[in-house]
Amino acid sequence: MRTKYIIYVHEQSFSHDGLKSLKERLPDYQFVDIDIDSNAFDEMKAKMEEILQNFNPDVIISEGLAAFFVHPLCGYNRICVNARIHPSLRCDKTHVKKYRDMERTQLAYDRSQDLDDGTYCWGVFGMGVERRDFAMMYYPNIMNLPREVKSVADVIDECVELVQMIAESNKIDEYGVHFSEYGRVLVKADYALFRGIEKYDVPDGVVAISDDAFYETDLKTISIPESVTYIGKCAFRDCQQLEEVVLPSRLSTIHAGCFLNCISLKRVVLPAALTMIKTKAFRNTSLESVAIPDSITTIDAKAFDEGIKLIVSVSKLSELLQNSLNYKLSFADDDDFE
Repeated sequence: MRTKYIIYVHEQSFSHDGLKSLKERLPDYQFVDIDIDSNAFDEMKAKMEEILQNFNPDVIISEGLAAFFVHPLCGYNRICVNARIHPSLRCDKTHVKKYRDMERTQLAYDRSQDLDDGTYCWGVFGMGVERRDFAMMYYPNIMNLPREVKSVADVIDECVELVQMIAESNKIDEYGVHFSEYGRVLVKADYALFRGIEKYDVPDGVVAISDDAFYETDLKTISIPESVTYIGKCAFRDCQQLEEVVLPSRLSTIHAGCFLNCISLKRVVLPAALTMIKTKAFRNTSLESVAIPDSITTIDAKAFDEGIKLIVSVSKLSELLQNSLNYKLSFADDDDFE
């Protein structure tokens, strides 16, 4: 079984009571303790990056000023427990500007990776904390408690509950396919467990299939429900036995390399809502022709193999000639798009 990690990030002056209690309440996790020096900003950022690469944590918990280093880490589940004192009062004046700049740009962080990966950032704070101290950070999820909160030691129950909730939101089915966000995001088919599976039905209710989800598996057929609106890069790359795909009607983009090297793929049905086909999406397949819906606006270079016949309506011919070079284009009757 994979070791589960929690990275615990704190300031040098913190009390160890919170960490000790978390270890007692969450015995299934290994804790990585990171001591933040608020006067060594660049060094601390580099240290955080190294730790993340080495451990790929399930959860990151921070308190006080350490939240500045944790909050923008999109793609990780984070719990930030805020202390009361503003950073300008707790570090050398030469570092105040860096924290002030971060304060002004917290809302500018791109949250798209969180949305794609089904990860979140929780802010936990309570009474007795000045609003100014929390205006600097934006959290998609906030726990506002009816008591004073100074450190993780004050919110052990809440932190344990959040960690358990995160764990429960991640599931694995009988085929070895991993899901997050309570089954709404299909993350990855475990190669060892999924080996030899030729037919798979993506469960209804899944809204996103992540990058590389079925990379290099033995799938011959895949059923994708109408609830799916996002399929990531290289999601079916190198599925060399995959023969046919019907894509869900609300899918707007086929991302780069999605069906790259699916050498047995002979038929694909594109949805009426499709607007974009990214580079190498259908490169190195057995497709001879594809019906392109009128909704399409962009087909990237090398999206298909050279010589493939793209069946388009008259209204789209001029636009596709400008954007898609070296493809054979043919006119289509309306029936071809039903």
